[in-house]
Amino acid sequence: IVSYKPEKSWNFEVGSHIECFDRKIQTDISLFYIDCTDQQLTVFPAGSTTGRIMTNAGQTRSFGGELAIKARPISNLEVNASYGYTNAKFIEYNDGRSDYKGNFVPYAPQNTLFGSVSYRLPIRTDWLHSITFSGNAKAVGKIFWDEANTVSQNFYATLGASIRFGSN
Repeated sequence: IVSYKPEKSWNFEVGSHIECFDRKIQTDISLFYIDCTDQQLTVFPAGSTTGRIMTNAGQTRSFGGELAIKARPISNLEVNASYGYTNAKFIEYNDGRSDYKGNFVPYAPQNTLFGSVSYRLPIRTDWLHSITFSGNAKAVGKIFWDEANTVSQNFYATLGASIRFGSN
């Protein structure tokens, strides 16, 4: 297999950006639906443990939504939170050996989650104008790694922190 077809998709999305309380709270919300034919997939050749090739799945569909909120409750403090959900499945995909209809599409996380808090401390010197302290958490999963849905990674999270020194 050395060639594959171009994928074609119909993408539908509706959403809104809302600001309230004198722009102290900003919200983004969206819903989507994607109908894809000949979706391009990266697969391992049969009987091989190395190398990858591109192939086409017959038809897939994805739907989901995203919600993001940014709040500035007091001066110099910012709080962010977001969540995304995706349900991506094969409607039609038979590779000649197996039928994957109804399975989840590989590499598409079902859930994504993010949260962060940042505080900017003003400093009044010639060379330093602020110090910003930040912390965050990122989470993702469940993710399937193959079209048979036999290899997967459960929902997991990572933490992050930083201190930033600012000058003009």
